[in-house]
Formats: sequence, structure tokens, C-alpha cells
Amino acid sequence: MTAATVHRYRTIFVVVLLVQVLLALGVAYLYSALSNTLRDNGRWDSTKVGLARGVMGAKTFITDRRTLSREQLDLGRWHGHQEVAYREPLALQTASVDFLVEPNAYLIFIFGKSAEEFYGLRLSRHPRFDSLFFRARDDGEFTATQPLTNAVPIDDWMQLRMEFEPSGVTAFVDETAVGRFAAVLPDRQVVGFRGSDHRAVIDNIRLAHAGGVVVETFFNQAGFMRGLVMVSVLFVLIDTIAVCRDSLMGTASLKTPFVVLTATLAMLVCVGLFLVAYNVVISRGYLSLGFHGEEDYRIKWVSKTTAEIRARYPTKPPPDTTRVLVVGTSQTWGAGAAHEEETFVRILERRLDDTAPAERSFECINAGISALNAPWLLQLYRDEWIRLAPQVLVLNLATNDGGLKQDDLFIEVLNEFVRLSREQGIAVLFVLEANSIEHSPGELRLHPIMRDIAEQHGVPLFDMHDYVSQQTRRGLLWWDFVHPTSFGHRVLADALAPEVAALIDE
Repeated sequence: MTAATVHRYRTIFVVVLLVQVLLALGVAYLYSALSNTLRDNGRWDSTKVGLARGVMGAKTFITDRRTLSREQLDLGRWHGHQEVAYREPLALQTASVDFLVEPNAYLIFIFGKSAEEFYGLRLSRHPRFDSLFFRARDDGEFTATQPLTNAVPIDDWMQLRMEFEPSGVTAFVDETAVGRFAAVLPDRQVVGFRGSDHRAVIDNIRLAHAGGVVVETFFNQAGFMRGLVMVSVLFVLIDTIAVCRDSLMGTASLKTPFVVLTATLAMLVCVGLFLVAYNVVISRGYLSLGFHGEEDYRIKWVSKTTAEIRARYPTKPPPDTTRVLVVGTSQTWGAGAAHEEETFVRILERRLDDTAPAERSFECINAGISALNAPWLLQLYRDEWIRLAPQVLVLNLATNDGGLKQDDLFIEVLNEFVRLSREQGIAVLFVLEANSIEHSPGELRLHPIMRDIAEQHGVPLFDMHDYVSQQTRRGLLWWDFVHPTSFGHRVLADALAPEVAALIDE
């Protein structure tokens, strides 16, 4: 073999090595992106995951890679209103974060968080939610609010910086001071972020504290290194086998490095195309929350709930006890409550007891079951719950019964609920199920049907959706479009208590 051939052989292998380096970096980045989740990140806790009454998408938010697509944390994923907190309390001096808030969205920087209360700075592009500083109870109810001194327009990527002092905090947006706020902060405080129903994205978090600086870019460095090592080892093996083959054959054929180069270039093109597709399309996609075995899931919860009600409540209520049966779906069950006692049905029972004469008490039976619809609830009412002899039936419906073709069935179900109840002397109250005003600014599609049926039968009706939409200035009401926070559950109960009491008095 001539010296020129050997030179070309070595030159081609140098090109091969350069292309393999590029390919290794591309594959390593792709591997890091595909394995980048909040759970594997390990630095942030999701508040929703810790709720006693869980909500949809909570676990998916911390396990799905789309939450951290493009190495940015999207708080609007999986039905929004996501809240994350840094796991370690810090003696904070300054905190900064790059953020992007889309129209009709807002971002809340949470700090000073304890078991009793927390502080927050809300930066909003939603017309119904002002940008403000607030102090709140642990359940989300505001105890104090203060508007920002300078209303900086929120648009495109911006930076929020907070400076912490013993007497309070000063906030800057893109170096413009937006306010100084008094706050009594612990020496070491928990900080975090909360989003809304629409997209709010954060990146490049920097938390300067007494012990150093925490920097979070949401880049999956561990995944990148694992991918890089795996691909590098593979290429070393391929190159070694190719060179050894030519050495054993006593020839340096140009065919071998050309084959390796062609294969490597082909893989590089494929990886490059996939990276483009991932960043432009796949990473921004949003999967349905539908799951396999949905019918089995419903059957399981029907069985569990009916068994619990049978075990807890005798067929007839005790003497001097007014029994209220509350029928609905996941909202009624209490999804979103941090503790079981903070569901609106349990709070309603306490509110009614507080105002009842000494010789009378109340039992509020929670007959809410997640994922069910009105026809299935009617069947359970007919077969199971009507035998409990409630004096009052509260129907909290509308969200789970969709589809124009099902309207007639929904009408039949409501009529049957009223007929069965009146046969047994049970008073009925229709409640127009509330949704977040960010998701449903107007009434739900089935609300007019409930109004018509209530009017036809002379059934009292309470518009919970409209009522809750007027309470947005009071605090953080929702974990998603239909499941309230513990404070939201308290708002529902406080509104329902006088309605139920008035129905009983009549």
C-alpha cells in the first residue's frame, strides 16, 4: 500500500472521529432531554403530589419529560396551576429567575413558606388577576395584599429578582423596582413557583444564600454524561474492530473507513432531524390524560366508596340528626384538598352543626366519585344511597357530562333524581358545578339545562360557578380547572351552608 493511500486512510478516520464526536454530543443531548424529569432532577417538590385528595396529572407532571422540555420548567403543563418548591430551606439573600408568561397567564414567586402561611409575588397578564404582593394562609387564602409600585408590562422573556432583608423584600423586573414589601421571614425559608391555567415558563434560577449559590438551569447534566459515555464506548468499539480487522488482514483498505464514515453521517443526519422534530414539535406536544383500564378504575372507586358509606352510616339517621347526601364527581369527593377534613362536604357538615340548635346535629354524606357521570350516579342513588333516608339531596353536577348527543340523557337523569327524591320526601338542591374562571369564563354548557329542570320542578338552584368566579381576589382557589384548593373547598362550603340550612327550614 502506498504512502498516499495510508495518508488518505488516516485522514478519513480523523474525519470519522470528528463526525462521531458530533454524533455522540447529539445523542447525549437527546438522551438527556428524553430522560429529563422533575422527579429525576431531585431538587424540587411538587405540591400537588402531596395532596391527600389527589388531582389529575399531578404525578405525570413530575414524571413526564415535557414538563422540562427545552430545559425550561413549564408550570402550565398537565392542567396548569402547578406549584413547585425547592426542597431545602435556604437563608436567602437574593433570588432571580428568567420567566415567560403567556397572555391570560400569571406566575407567582412563593417565599417564606411554612406550615402556617407563605408570601407570594404575582406577575400577571390576565385581566382578572392583578400583579400584586400577598401574604396567605397555608390553604391559599390571602390575609394581606399590596399592589406593585410600578406596573411593569409583562411581555416576552423577562427576569425577576428579589432582594431579601430582615425587614422585608424588594422586587425588580428587568432591573426596574416594582415594589418593596414588609414580610416577617424565617432565617431559612422555602421558596418556589406557581403557575396558572395558561402557560408560564421559568428558567435560569439563581438562589444566593448564606451558604453559597444554587443555580438551576433544568439541564439534565447527569443524563447527558450517561448518554455521552454510552455512545463513546460504542464508537470506540466500532473503530477498534474496524482497525483491528484491517491490521489482521494486513491491508489498510479505504473501504473500511468509508463504510464507517457513511454509517456515522447517516446516523448524524437522523439524530439531527430527530432533534429538530423534538424541539419544534414533540417537546411542545400535549398528551391526553386518558388511560387504559378507565372502566376498571371507575368500578374500583364505586366499590370502594359504596363500601365506605355502608360501613360509616346506618340505614336510618340517628334521632335528632339531619342527613344531607351530597352527590357529584371528583370535586365533590374532595379532589384538591390537602387533608380529608378540608373537603367542602366535611366543612359543610361543620358549618351546619355550628348554626344548628344544641339538640340537633348534621350528617353530610360524601357521595362524590371521581370520573363518574350523572347516569352512573343516578344508578347508585337508586340502588344504594336513597335507602340512607337523607332529608336533603345536593346535586353538584355539570363537568363530567359532555357531548351534545348526551343532553337528552342528562335531562332524563335530572328528572329522575327529582322524581325519586320527591317520592321519598327528600328535598333537592341543584348546584351548578364551579370551574376555574381562567378555563371557563362563562357558564358551563350544561348549566342552562340544570336551570330549566330546576324551574320546571320548582327545585332550588345555586349558581356556584358564578359565585366562585367573584371570589378570585380572596386567594388561590384552584389546582386545575375543576378541583379547588383547600381554600377553594372552604369557599364552596361557606356558600352552600346557608342554602342547605334554608332548604331544611322550609
